[in-house]
Amino acid sequence: CNRIEELSRSVVQEKYGAQMAAGDLVFESVNIDESQHEHFVNDFQLTMRTVVVAKGDRYERLDKVWQLVRDEAAFRDYVTRKVGEFF
Repeated sequence: CNRIEELSRSVVQEKYGAQMAAGDLVFESVNIDESQHEHFVNDFQLTMRTVVVAKGDRYERLDKVWQLVRDEAAFRDYVTRKVGEFF
């Protein structure tokens, strides 16, 4: 779980740093076990901890990160492509 967060953050900062600097993209890590974040389970129909890309009312869970976590190149490509679909 920590590795997925670490890789995802790295990819987003590396590939979308300009969008982050402009405030158009925010990387936020949340613990859904904390009461103030419980709503994310329903908001994004979570069945497990995962990466979610969201913009407005549109979102996509990147559940495939669990399958790709041991293949860093494939993981990076997947996250880059999926985030790119929102920008």
